[in-house]
Amino acid sequence: MERSTKIALHKIGMLKLSKFMERIEQADSPVSISSLNIRKRGPDPDSYDVEMVVSAFDRSAAPDKPEKKPAADSSAEEAKP
Repeated sequence: MERSTKIALHKIGMLKLSKFMERIEQADSPVSISSLNIRKRGPDPDSYDVEMVVSAFDRSAAPDKPEKKPAADSSAEEAKP
């Protein structure tokens, strides 16, 4: 099962962005950055607007299948009067 979250970061420096993305990568659970958009922010040095979609994945247990009961022997029912 996949869960996605859209994150928008404004006026962020490249070092802080890269550290943030490294922490996402090193998470204990299976997580990925499925979409990334980085835009330079005007004449400001080292200032970016970032939009990303972070997806987390969970394993859901398979639903229990009801057990099939063995079919009754139809020949035994025919023998009864």
